[in-house]
Amino acid sequence: KIMNLQVGDTMMLNASPERITFKLPGDFDWQLQYDSNDPAISPHRLEAKTYEIADRAAVLLTAEIAG
Repeated sequence: KIMNLQVGDTMMLNASPERITFKLPGDFDWQLQYDSNDPAISPHRLEAKTYEIADRAAVLLTAEIAG
């Protein structure tokens, strides 16, 4: 069986002056690619199904999606 993989991207923005916890969409293995609150963080797999975004920050996540 051949399975095609696609990469899904999700950008989450928090314009609020407070931290916000986002529930990650779908049942995928999400990878953090960038967090503007700490640009020095290396890309890594997220263990939780939620991600807390700092106030006035942006986050970019990717996931491999079987298709």
